[in-house]
Amino acid sequence: MEYPNLVFEGHSTDYQLASSLRQMVDDGIAILKVGPALTFAMREALHKMFINLNAVKIPLTLLSQFFPDQYRKIREKLLINNPDCLVKDKIQEVLNTYSCAIGANCELPYSQDPTGEKKSIRL
Repeated sequence: MEYPNLVFEGHSTDYQLASSLRQMVDDGIAILKVGPALTFAMREALHKMFINLNAVKIPLTLLSQFFPDQYRKIREKLLINNPDCLVKDKIQEVLNTYSCAIGANCELPYSQDPTGEKKSIRL
């Protein structure tokens, strides 16, 4: 290899044949970056998962184990027990950490009660 102290990165490697990806690695490309292909596959998988999850009632025992904050909000009637609301609320929890860090918003995420009304709780 001509540049032993450098790491090469291949951009836009989506939709390449496996043999082409292998050739890039053999040629010294250490990082194969993906974008639309991986994003599309993830979106499709999540879409199918949400269809299946919307067809059943998620047991509160599972929520208490894997989504304890959302479980509490469901019990307090601040959040609806459905996959869309659960995921959005969990994402808002993480975003809130960043909002608090910059002083923009130190509230827990908005939750929807069964009537659709938005509520929030201050930290």
